[in-house]
Amino acid sequence: MTKKFSRMMAAVVFAGMAGSAAAEVDQSNPWDSTGQLNSQEPSLIWQQTVVTGKTGILSSVELYTASLPGSFEFFINRGTGWQSDANDFSVNLSPASYSMISVNLSAANLSFVAGESYVIGIRGLGPTGNCCGVGFTTENKYAAGQLYLNGQNFDPEYDLAFRTNVNAVPEPETYAMLLAGLGLFGYMRRRQQQG
Repeated sequence: MTKKFSRMMAAVVFAGMAGSAAAEVDQSNPWDSTGQLNSQEPSLIWQQTVVTGKTGILSSVELYTASLPGSFEFFINRGTGWQSDANDFSVNLSPASYSMISVNLSAANLSFVAGESYVIGIRGLGPTGNCCGVGFTTENKYAAGQLYLNGQNFDPEYDLAFRTNVNAVPEPETYAMLLAGLGLFGYMRRRQQQG
């Protein structure tokens, strides 16, 4: 009976630890194929404000590409509205047309508290004169944030199409339950060895 209980407790502890590390969708504004912004023109810088819903570490951001996305710099910057300071994360991308891009941000260690804001940015790298690139939505489908173009509010009806994923930080009660389980596991193990 005690061996079975020990194995069960170990399985519960490891499952709980693994579950807390899994990425969860935080914010989502799926592309409905209604529009696309020019992601490749070097004179254009787009920024979408995102408000976090869960406390945790930003693990990835997904974007939807349309036709001819070209090359662009993708960046993340803490704060609301238009951001002009140094980026907290950036990478240059040249994605295929009509695909979903998933940018892995795990190594950047960008942690946010629920309700905190940051911007997803796109700065065109070329070629010049082509259009278009990354999907956006109409009808203000992501009401929590605002889309900016070159420092100005873009039409309030438009938002970048995106999905953000976080490794959510467990609540304190989760840690308390884990510690209680480990204590019980240790107690049962010790009784087994003594008797």
